[in-house]
Amino acid sequence: MLRRTLSFNLLFATSLVLPLSAAEPAPGPAAAAPTAKDLRFDDPAVRSILEDHPSTPAELVRAVTLLIELDRPELAKPLLAKLVDMKLDAKALAALAENFDSAVFMRLARTADLGPQATEFADAVLAAAAQARRNPAHLAGLIGRLADPSDAVRRRAAGEIRAAREAAVGPLLAALADPARKNLHPAVLAVFTQFGEEVVGPLAAALQSPDDVVAAAAAHALGQIRSSAATADLLAVAITSEPHTAIREAASETLERILGHQPTLDEKREFFRSDIQRLLEWARKHRSLAEATDSTWHWDSKLGGSVRVEMPAADLAVETAGRYGHALAKIADGISDERLALLAELMAAKYAAPNEPLASGPGTPRAAADQLGVAVVEGVLIEAQTRGYTWAATAAAEILGDVGSQELLATQSAAPSPLAQAVRSGDRRLRFAAVDSILRFHPTRSFTGAGTIVDALSFFAATTGSRRALVGHPRLARAEELASLLATLGYVADVATNSRQLMDLASHCPDYELALVDVSLAGPPVDDMIGRLRRDPRTFDLPIGVMVGDDQRKAAERMAATMPWVLAIPRIADEPSLRFEVDRIREVVGRDLVPHEARQAQAAAALAHLANLADFSGHLFLLDHVTPAVERALYVPAFTPVAARVLADLPDATAQRILVDLASATALPLETREIGAVAFGRSVRRHGVDLTGLEIKKQYDRYNAGRLLDEGTLKILGSILDTIENRANGPEPPEPGR
Repeated sequence: MLRRTLSFNLLFATSLVLPLSAAEPAPGPAAAAPTAKDLRFDDPAVRSILEDHPSTPAELVRAVTLLIELDRPELAKPLLAKLVDMKLDAKALAALAENFDSAVFMRLARTADLGPQATEFADAVLAAAAQARRNPAHLAGLIGRLADPSDAVRRRAAGEIRAAREAAVGPLLAALADPARKNLHPAVLAVFTQFGEEVVGPLAAALQSPDDVVAAAAAHALGQIRSSAATADLLAVAITSEPHTAIREAASETLERILGHQPTLDEKREFFRSDIQRLLEWARKHRSLAEATDSTWHWDSKLGGSVRVEMPAADLAVETAGRYGHALAKIADGISDERLALLAELMAAKYAAPNEPLASGPGTPRAAADQLGVAVVEGVLIEAQTRGYTWAATAAAEILGDVGSQELLATQSAAPSPLAQAVRSGDRRLRFAAVDSILRFHPTRSFTGAGTIVDALSFFAATTGSRRALVGHPRLARAEELASLLATLGYVADVATNSRQLMDLASHCPDYELALVDVSLAGPPVDDMIGRLRRDPRTFDLPIGVMVGDDQRKAAERMAATMPWVLAIPRIADEPSLRFEVDRIREVVGRDLVPHEARQAQAAAALAHLANLADFSGHLFLLDHVTPAVERALYVPAFTPVAARVLADLPDATAQRILVDLASATALPLETREIGAVAFGRSVRRHGVDLTGLEIKKQYDRYNAGRLLDEGTLKILGSILDTIENRANGPEPPEPGR
């Protein structure tokens, strides 16, 4: 060990110095009187340090430290530079931390005269030391010394283990779980006791380890600490673990040790009921990602230890409620408990993967829902909608589409059923899940709310295939400038110069991911316009940035505080400021923002439903107003085949004209035009020719004007004329997309 007190080093250095007279220069011309600093240059301690020519990392650190103590930082600086130039690796840096007290490097960092280089080097040493202390192999060696015959060795090992803090939890648990190291168990438990509350979080996370023995060891360690902070986690594990397992027995023993008694079933139920409700309500009120994050611990099986995780507080609340729901389900007393438990589990599952189908299989919330039955799942949908837990409501609506039937749509009053009511939700995911599930019932009887189904399908299907944004500004030139800036972020932006125009655009396109609106936008005032958008299910969750000047900021912030997903922002000056504000808006919306890929998946499903409805006559749903929405999707290459089929099956003259125009658009790829021609043929066979005389003449003109075009184009134009002239004579051509 090279740790020595500074006074000892100074005495040692001084003892090696030559007598001052031996180093005096020969007499010469008279010189200026030396300063105090000049006189100190002949300090024997300084000379001894420099004449020793320090070269190893340890020698250099010692020399720099002594020179700082002697108030000679200008002499220490070159030595420090030499030390930095060595580019020591983490192992060498950690060795320095082992040889010198941490106070040496803290002082080094605080010596301003050495410049930022000193701080950077000191930080690197301390970081390497911290990393070395956390090395699992190093910790395993220290834990082994807890059984050393020497009391000093044991004490020092325990001290170094405690210095590793939460990183020591995994290796300590491994030792506690190993029956071959039983001689270490008392000492390990003693170390946990010395840690106290500091390791309760990591130990509680270890209760989730798939290794039953490790989880049981964590429970025993918590019992040694006797912390009430882990009571909830121990309760959940004691309930959800398999009977007669080590973890279940250890958790039960620890609970009795902490509480002084075994909690009754009623006490357990009441705890989980109240905590689930508290957590879910808290998450509902703080669902924005802009809320402060919270710190928690998760067990990492690969690392064999607990890791600290920073996550939004609402996420943590929902995750915890889901675990508690799983526990309550095991001890549920009646349908009310079953419903609350399933609600919490579904909420957590959908919250964790909002754009994915629910996972299925043993032990999943989906499996629990299948077992509980339709009535309980519908009860979850009702309660979740009432309380505003849209994630749980969305999951329940998805499940009902698989396990329910059209009987769920019937009601005894004029009010819509819970599932039909969800079609009017302002939450886009819930609205889509409800529409999708209802149509999977293939209903044959009318029901309250049936008229909203096609409207919703039309909205979801009307995609342009692009990420889009809206810009509202009273000056068209400025609106177009902002649209150009948004293009640099990957958005296709549409502009509006008044509120009514913006509301119309927003309500007819499902692709808008955000809107930037200047507070001076003409028409109804911006706050009134936003209120109207929030009352329309199609635009309820449109994120809006209200651009204001400095003098309008406070009033705009007060307005934004009363409306969801609205943020007052300064007027945009350039691309960096736009990027910053867009990131802020997205952060406020958080996981409520439906990403582009999910919107496209919804559009594909909506078009498929429209294709099924258009293919059959006599259904409950009138499709007389879906043509404009389907036409928009027709020009998205991924959706051209299914959109063309929908238009072909609609008894709509406009749909035929759209298909003819698609087939005749020479700027489009040949395969796209072929889809249009085939779909037109299908339409004529089903509905006859609905083109006007002028439209038919236009088609002949197109053919005659295109004689110089390629053979494929002429063939398509000719097939359209053949279809018009023959009126569906001959075999039916293949359907588009099949």
